[in-house]
Amino acid sequence: MWECQFYIEFADKEEILYEGNCYFDERPNGFDVRNIPEKYLKDFEMAWDVAHKEVVDENNKFEEKTKKIM
Repeated sequence: MWECQFYIEFADKEEILYEGNCYFDERPNGFDVRNIPEKYLKDFEMAWDVAHKEVVDENNKFEEKTKKIM
C-alpha cells in the first residue's frame, strides 16, 4: 500500500537504490541496504527515516478518515 522509491541522479540519469515498502520497518534492514553503495548509506538511512515517518503519518490520517466515515 505505501510504496516508496529511493534513487540518485547523476549526469541526467536515475539509479534506483530501493523500491518497496518502508511502513513497517522504522529502520532499513540488512536486506534493504545490501545494494546501497557505502558512500550513500547514511543518506539512505536519513531518507528512510523521513519516508517512514511520512507514510506512517499518511496511514494514520487515512485510518482516522475511515473511522469517521464508518
